[in-house]
Amino acid sequence: MSQSAKILSLDKRTDFIFKIEGDKKLYRLPLMQYLPIKTVRRLSSINKIDDDEEKSLDMVDLIIDMLDQYAPGLTDKITQADMLTIFEAWNEASSAKLPE
Repeated sequence: MSQSAKILSLDKRTDFIFKIEGDKKLYRLPLMQYLPIKTVRRLSSINKIDDDEEKSLDMVDLIIDMLDQYAPGLTDKITQADMLTIFEAWNEASSAKLPE
């Protein structure tokens, strides 16, 4: 059964905080602008790939690596659809214009 990702808040405008249904644990991912430079460079390289299939596979690998690093154990609890929901919400939160 697929679990639903629930977005809770942005922490000090640096972290994307979320939880999944049936799990009391809160998970955090740094917003895009607070990722380590190596991760940003990898993301940028993926975005330059012309082949859509290759780009998708590389992006999935990056998302899994980020979840494993910042939310250990989560990838054992979610489906690919959940992962994409989390990533889309993280991307949207990272792209939001925050008040200065």
